[in-house]
Amino acid sequence: MVFSTLEDETSPANILVWKDLFEANRRLVMTASLLVVHGKLQHAEGVTHLVAQGFEDLSDRLVDLKYEGPAPKSAHASADA
Repeated sequence: MVFSTLEDETSPANILVWKDLFEANRRLVMTASLLVVHGKLQHAEGVTHLVAQGFEDLSDRLVDLKYEGPAPKSAHASADA
């Protein structure tokens, strides 16, 4: 079994991936920049688990995401900029 963790402003959630599913999707899981995990949500003893049943690579949609915050400062910006 493979374990991974997702975390947002509310709490962490464990993703549980059975060995056969991981092996069948290893390349996708390891290389996707934006990965959707389809599965069954479980709550046990105050912990949230998502038992994975499938994956979807949405990496090509990253360009559609819009950052609404201030522009990040470049580590290479000159001192007099």
